[in-house]
Amino acid sequence: MLDRNGDYNFTGRGPGDLASKVVTVHFPLSSMPTLQLEHAVPPETDQFDTTGLPLVAAEQIAASRPHLHDERMPSKVLTRFHGANQAVAAWVLTPPGYNAMSRTTYPTVYTATAFGTGHKLAGQQLSRMWHLMKTGVMPPMIWVALDHSSRNGTTEFADGVNNGPLGEALVEEVIPALEAKYRMDAKPSGRFLTGHSSGGWFALWAIVRYPQLFGGSWATAPDPVDFHDFLGVDLYAAGANMYRAPDGKPRPLERDHDKVLGTIEEAARLESVLGHSGGQLRSFEWVFSPRQRDGEPAFLFDRETGAVDPAVAAYWRERYDIGHRIEADWPRLGRYVDGKVHVVVGTADSYYLDGPVRQLDAAFRKVGGHADFRYVPGATHSMPMLYTTDGDRNALWKEMSRAIYAMARPGQMWGAPSRAVFTPPPPARARQH
Repeated sequence: MLDRNGDYNFTGRGPGDLASKVVTVHFPLSSMPTLQLEHAVPPETDQFDTTGLPLVAAEQIAASRPHLHDERMPSKVLTRFHGANQAVAAWVLTPPGYNAMSRTTYPTVYTATAFGTGHKLAGQQLSRMWHLMKTGVMPPMIWVALDHSSRNGTTEFADGVNNGPLGEALVEEVIPALEAKYRMDAKPSGRFLTGHSSGGWFALWAIVRYPQLFGGSWATAPDPVDFHDFLGVDLYAAGANMYRAPDGKPRPLERDHDKVLGTIEEAARLESVLGHSGGQLRSFEWVFSPRQRDGEPAFLFDRETGAVDPAVAAYWRERYDIGHRIEADWPRLGRYVDGKVHVVVGTADSYYLDGPVRQLDAAFRKVGGHADFRYVPGATHSMPMLYTTDGDRNALWKEMSRAIYAMARPGQMWGAPSRAVFTPPPPARARQH
């Protein structure tokens, strides 16, 4: 493969990349084989091409298509930062009965997808929301799928010196532009956040960074939210090392319950082969790290030895450690976010993300805050495992949306009561779900 635009580490093969045919070689080599880059990856198919998808999924996507709007919002602040025209992409899903000329407005949910998911798939995923609203099991709301993908990884819409003022672009340009165009509840009690994995980190970061702007946040299996447990590593510990634990054992990165599938060192070395940037570990650095003299984000850890740079870790802590922010800034944050944060994670999360969630849970309890932390026994990083209850794969979507609607429309009843509505748990302990 010849990765022509440098995004292979994040997206894999893309339009225009060049490829050879598969060549079988036998070692030791008697001569160097010739690999001819003889064909290009074709352009992407239509956004809503459903070839190969299950019939039910294809039908849902087709039905949602008239109600999905592909938006590209120019950003002056990002254009100024990058020195070239920039825009933020988003899909806007309007609910059944939506009329642009009506005075009726709707609560709006801003969501972001997991690492590796681009704009195309984000639009397709919103078809689920359309189906649930159309069949009457979810209340009518406007859903906005924000595209936070880039060739350097996901941006999480966090302001930074590497990716630029993405948070500023979101709150000062994107949201106002959408609220001017669509019949949205243009007030904090009508704006909500959701997300899974990297999108889950965004959903928590946004409400902590802009507490007066949003009415609530629902995150599932978020990326590390407290850097005392960053992929199992306490970044602030003396002699912290991403590759080796104090007893010398390799640091795992991915698991399937009790079986380790890969280590952090293996992932880091693979990333260095597959591309300059765009892998998950380097993506964190593009979001969180200071900028080096060469214009690249500083490395959190030495790629040869795994040693954590304490100066970079300190930079991360002061700017992006959500648990630290809760503890350090609770007198200001508490009045806005108390009781509005909801997190669901599996106790067997594939990337050990239940660890940092427990740290964030403890931070809330330490300051006397109220938040809803749920630990699903035996669940991995899989969305179906986290969102399914009693065989209903959409159970959590229904519960979240009904809780959101109840907050946006207090005193108004919609549909049948939810099986369980999100409510803040007692601060003394976390609940098992």
